[in-house]
Amino acid sequence: MLAAVDDLPRAQREAVQLFLLGETSVQDAAQILGISVHSVQSRLARARGRLNRMTAQERDD
Repeated sequence: MLAAVDDLPRAQREAVQLFLLGETSVQDAAQILGISVHSVQSRLARARGRLNRMTAQERDD
């Protein structure tokens, strides 16, 4: 899973690293990244979708 996180686009990877791996709140991640809470939530949602597709593809291969 960590290798898949490295393959995410930079903006999504940063949000995932701060929130999911770094155990930072969405509010704190937004402040660190200099973006809105909504933007962090959007990036996390996109990253989750991409990670789900990536891991599903690995299972199919």
